[in-house]
Amino acid sequence: MVCCQALASRWLRRLGALSIAAVIGGASAAPPALTPEDAYRQLRQQGRLADVTIDGDLDLGRLLQGGEPPEQPAGWRLDAVQLRGKLILRTPTPLRLRIGNAHLQGGIDFRGCELDRFALHHSVISGPVRIEDCNLTGPIIRFDFNQFERELRLHRVIMTHRPSFRETRFGARAELLACELATEERPSRAISFRSASFLGPALFNNSVFHTNADFRSALFADDAAFLNVCMPAGAAFRNVHFRGDAEFRFCTLGRGDFGDRDNLTLFAGRADFRGCTIDEARFRFTDFRGESSFVETRFGSGGASFAYANLAGRTDFHGLNSTGPLDLTHAYFPSLSFVWLEIRDAVLAATPDLRTLAALHARAAAAGDTAGRLELEYLLERERFRLRQARPLPALTKAPLAFVEGLVARLVGITEWLVWGWPTGYGTKLERILALAAAAWLITWFWLLVMPGNPVRVKQQGREQDGGAALPLYRPLAAAGQHRREPVTRPERLLWSAQLAFRLLFKVGPRDLRLAVTCEEAAAAGRRLRLLRYGLLSLWLLGSLLLVLLALTLANTSPVINQLVGELFPI
Repeated sequence: MVCCQALASRWLRRLGALSIAAVIGGASAAPPALTPEDAYRQLRQQGRLADVTIDGDLDLGRLLQGGEPPEQPAGWRLDAVQLRGKLILRTPTPLRLRIGNAHLQGGIDFRGCELDRFALHHSVISGPVRIEDCNLTGPIIRFDFNQFERELRLHRVIMTHRPSFRETRFGARAELLACELATEERPSRAISFRSASFLGPALFNNSVFHTNADFRSALFADDAAFLNVCMPAGAAFRNVHFRGDAEFRFCTLGRGDFGDRDNLTLFAGRADFRGCTIDEARFRFTDFRGESSFVETRFGSGGASFAYANLAGRTDFHGLNSTGPLDLTHAYFPSLSFVWLEIRDAVLAATPDLRTLAALHARAAAAGDTAGRLELEYLLERERFRLRQARPLPALTKAPLAFVEGLVARLVGITEWLVWGWPTGYGTKLERILALAAAAWLITWFWLLVMPGNPVRVKQQGREQDGGAALPLYRPLAAAGQHRREPVTRPERLLWSAQLAFRLLFKVGPRDLRLAVTCEEAAAAGRRLRLLRYGLLSLWLLGSLLLVLLALTLANTSPVINQLVGELFPI
């Protein structure tokens, strides 16, 4: 037993010694340090640096000095290099450069250069990065899986093929200003910023993306600016978090995809799309927690979908124009402001449901948009009528009472639509009830004109009877006691018929107009007179109904009368 313990103790001491030796050996195996001159010499000889540390700046332009430019672009690789200075390139001579798993402590300074192929991946850049007025012309342009700890500036850079910034971390301000990306790329290949993290402000102002831009699952921890950005092929911003303000003013997008149910996008701050032109916009389930502005935004034939979107902050749709449908199905917009006439056609093209119409009606009423409120009220009532009529009746054999109640309710709804809904648009269409009243007057006028016997007469002074009472005389039926007809001129006939038709319907007009016939005509046409009596009664009832409908519609559509009625009959 004692021997076993001694043997185990001996092996433990040996393992400890081996561990210490391994640590010491690992510490002594640090990458060898090179001077910049040694690095230039090794690059000229081998074209590659690997697992080395360079003390100082590395100017790649010096590698091209002292000779004729090469026929093929020169190429260099830096693998697992630790550069304690700055990486510099300021020559227009084309070259190829690959940097991987490196640590560039001094940053990057490229100006006026041309890179046939450029790859910077899986690296840490501690210093500032400045790439200006450069052309990246090769088929490989990679910035994947990097960590930029200081500001990044890409100004006026042209990239002929699609660059990739996948899962890159931008620790400070990132600027891609006035750049042109993927000028010669196939449209099917996307410029990728997928899963990138922008911890500082991100600016893409005045840049042009010639193919699709992929920002899926990106994080913008600070403000993001896409002012005057042109993305004609479209951009995907699905599952993106904008924690600061997002400025898209005057941008041009082919198809803007800002998420769906499984990949919704968050705008925690202000979302500004003023003056943008977007062929098709998709904001389904998008969460707008701050203010959002779509003033003077233009949507193309694809329209815009805000279905199930949360527009919790103040939202401005003034001046919005959409050629395609504007879908607001189940969207939440408690502070939406708009002019109904500007978005009317686009909203109706999306066939809004009852809930959407009710929300729009409430917003139009709160904003004082009288025309919008009235039309939305009409659309809302019409949709309610349609839903009530479309509701199936209970089975007569199983629930006879419910069947009868449902049938009566359906008949009441149809009657309400015939009497109130169709003639007045549920009290919102003043022009419709006025047109119907004018049509009824014209039809009555025409009926009086074509009646046989020309019965429209004007009451005149009567003749004295034996008892002293005066019998009324009607011109031109009789005059001065003579029982003979006088001819009626055409202007008189037109005028009297019009006045009498108006009085029969609307109870306003000359009181001396009558429908008069002689006793002989009355005896010969008894049945026709009864029908005439019923016709006159129908006209009186129709006119009364039209007057009531006109008064109710006028009270609902006229703000002055509506206010007056509210003061006289407060609720």
